[in-house]
Amino acid sequence: MNTQTNNGEGGLEVKKLLLFTFLAVLAVLAPHVIKADETYDYESITVTTSAATGFTAAQLAPADYSAKPKAAFVTVETDSVRFRIDGTAATGAVGHQVSAGDSFTLTNYRDLANFSVYGSGSGSATLRVSYQR
Repeated sequence: MNTQTNNGEGGLEVKKLLLFTFLAVLAVLAPHVIKADETYDYESITVTTSAATGFTAAQLAPADYSAKPKAAFVTVETDSVRFRIDGTAATGAVGHQVSAGDSFTLTNYRDLANFSVYGSGSGSATLRVSYQR
């Protein structure tokens, strides 16, 4: 009968091999699975008190068929605006009011596609928009 004891070296080597394999797989998959949103484009939009406007169509449906935006970070400059994200056009009296110097973030594609903004101050405003996907 063999009474030799196993000092665990074989088990330790297997654990090391499994850990190495796991880390190698994680290194390959992590950039694709655990990818944070990235800012990929920027635009300035002039908002007047004469007509509602939205984000530029090319920003919402890129010509190169790359991924649609997931979010937009918007800063309001110069004058106040009102915006809506329900598919109805904003007016000078109806919509969420945002003052010059304030910012907000829209966090899904449907809100970006439905975004409508209208000037609610005495002059035109400028929106600075950073898009993320």
